[in-house]
Amino acid sequence: MSNFSIEVEVLVGTSIEDAITEAKDLAQRMNLAFVMFNFNGVRMSISCEADVPSLVWRYAKALDREEQNRYVIG
Repeated sequence: MSNFSIEVEVLVGTSIEDAITEAKDLAQRMNLAFVMFNFNGVRMSISCEADVPSLVWRYAKALDREEQNRYVIG
């Protein structure tokens, strides 16, 4: 695996499941450690080995947290 990551912007109207799936695919294609993006105030870092359903669930839980810095890594 690479030691590089990239930041991407998710287009308005994209579902969290699609965003995670596309980030995972991009990480695999480009051999990246992580593809990172912000989604509704939650910082997402997605690897090529990401478990999409688990990360969708963790994203939903992160939305419920009152913290200023919310994030999900997977």
